[in-house]
Amino acid sequence: MKPIKVLFIYPNRDSVLRIPLAGAILSSALKGAGHQVKLFDNTFIGDQFKTDIEYSEKKETVKKANIKDYIRKA
Repeated sequence: MKPIKVLFIYPNRDSVLRIPLAGAILSSALKGAGHQVKLFDNTFIGDQFKTDIEYSEKKETVKKANIKDYIRKA
């Protein structure tokens, strides 16, 4: 079988800082079969980037905390 070129496009609309597991598995399987695989990741394109913490706070999976509440002066 002739090797093919595959381009994965990851739009990352939620600014998550990790590649989805399914994409990683597909990429690995294709590379293992001798195909050429590339990824276009737009995570850092534009000004809409948020950290994982900001994303988790927005989805309310973690509680927002003010770091100053946990630091005492000696």
